[in-house]
Amino acid sequence: MIGEDIEKDSGFEHRPVFDVANVAKLEQAIAADGTSLAELMERAGNAIADEVQAQLSCPAPVVVLCGSGNNGGDGWVCARALAQAGWPVTLVTPRPAEALTAEPAHSAALKALAAAQTNQLPLTVLVAPNAEQLELELNEAHCIVDAILGTGFSGTEVREPYATWISLANQRHESASSRKPAEDAGAVCLVAADVPSGMSAQTGLAAQPCIHADATVTMIVYKPGLMKSESARWTGSMKLAPLVNGIGRYSDALKH
Repeated sequence: MIGEDIEKDSGFEHRPVFDVANVAKLEQAIAADGTSLAELMERAGNAIADEVQAQLSCPAPVVVLCGSGNNGGDGWVCARALAQAGWPVTLVTPRPAEALTAEPAHSAALKALAAAQTNQLPLTVLVAPNAEQLELELNEAHCIVDAILGTGFSGTEVREPYATWISLANQRHESASSRKPAEDAGAVCLVAADVPSGMSAQTGLAAQPCIHADATVTMIVYKPGLMKSESARWTGSMKLAPLVNGIGRYSDALKH
């Protein structure tokens, strides 16, 4: 697995807590050093897919909720990786892949579609579903991946359609969790990409609504909001996907 429990030694050098603004600078410095943002997204998406596979014992239906930005791009990579491994995946997006403008998310989405079509992967894309359509898909899911809003989110309210997506994901998760094992043989896990959607990665403050994750896979370094004790109710278990070795050599870039 690429992601590591926060309590465990990941085998990499100590990863400090970085402000969100410095994470963006760090990513640019890494890209300038030869590991492109597209490659970082590829590694991030695969780390999320690894966590999904760790949460479930065997392939089962997964719903990946993708925003229109680069956090959503991580979700597209995750969906492709799971489908390539034989997991049936429904990816939910507010816009068709070709209409996405953020890079490298746009390219990642097109790559996922091309792979699905060429290799007949079990990947279905659901564009801008209404609440009833989304609820039907979520009711079939054994795992939900939250790749809606990333570390740039702040505020007290989540805008539509994402507010509805988050509320329905939480409802499905909570409903399955409240059932007895005899009533529902498969538990529903909820995995967040980088930060639970609706929570500020900088402050740890949660908007309404906010994803209640079982596990959060955060990328490269920890962010301050994720480390606050009160954030655990939203993040679940914290995992780190280091993505690259030796971030200390980028320290000069963070001074500017």
